[in-house]
Amino acid sequence: MKIRKVETDKKEYLPLLLLADEQEDMIDRYLERGDLYVLEDDGARAVCVVTDEGEGILEIKNLAVRPEFQGRGYGRHMIRFVADSYRDRFDVLYVGTGDSPATVPFYEKCGFRRSHLVRNFFTDHYDHPIYECGRQLIDMVYLKMELREAGMKIKRLNYDFSVCKVEDYLETDLGSEYCFTGKTDEECSLVCITENVPGNVTERDDGWKAFRIQGVLDFSLIGILAKLSTLMEENGIGIFAVSTYNTDYILIKKENFEKAMEILELAGYEIS
Repeated sequence: MKIRKVETDKKEYLPLLLLADEQEDMIDRYLERGDLYVLEDDGARAVCVVTDEGEGILEIKNLAVRPEFQGRGYGRHMIRFVADSYRDRFDVLYVGTGDSPATVPFYEKCGFRRSHLVRNFFTDHYDHPIYECGRQLIDMVYLKMELREAGMKIKRLNYDFSVCKVEDYLETDLGSEYCFTGKTDEECSLVCITENVPGNVTERDDGWKAFRIQGVLDFSLIGILAKLSTLMEENGIGIFAVSTYNTDYILIKKENFEKAMEILELAGYEIS
C-alpha cells in the first residue's frame, strides 16, 4: 500500500471523486487548486483532495474509497497520512460533510470534533437532492482536528516514581493517583509513585521523574511520542514511556529531568 500525490491529469480520478461529491462542477471548484492524493493497493482504492484555505487552515474537500474496499481502514489511513504530512505547515485540519449517520461518526472516530454548520449548503449549491443513508442532506457539518496544538503542552508531575517488577498485584495500591501496570506471560510490571511501591516487589529502579502530554490524543495522531523521544535522544537523555488510552507519560531520571524541561521549552513546548 502506498499513497502518492497526483500532479497532472487529475480528472482521471473523477469516478472516484464523484463517490464523495456527486456533482462535477462542485469538484471543479477545488480540484486544480488542491493537492490530490491516491492510495494504491493493487490499484487505486481511495482518493483525497486537500486545499490551503489560508491562515493555517487545511481542508479535506474530498475523501472517497471505492465501495468494495470500504471498511478496511483505507479512509482512516488517508486521514492519518494527511495529518502527518501537513502538521508542520498548518494549525488545523477541517472537513465538511453532510449530516449523515455514516460520515460524521467516521470522522469523529478519526479524531475530528464538530465545529460549525453551513446552513442549506446542499440545497443551495447542488442541482438535485443529495441523499445518504436514506436522509436528505441539507446542512454542511464542519469538523476540525488540531494539528499543531496536540502534543505541545506538557504537565510536570510532582512525584518521584519507581519502575518495578512484582510477584502479582495483590499488594498494589490500584487506587493511587498514578499506577501503571503491565502483565505478560513472563512478568508483572508496575510503574508507581515511589512511596507506594508494594511489599512484594522483586526488582525495582527508583529515581524517576515524570511528565505527561496534556489533553486527549486521538489515535489518528502520529509521531508525537517519536518526536519527544528523538529530541531527548539527540541530547543524550534516556526515557521510559507509558501510554494510556488518553495520552502518553514520559519518565526521565531525576538527574536529567530539569535539563529535559529546558530542552522541551526551547523546542516550543508549553510546560505547566
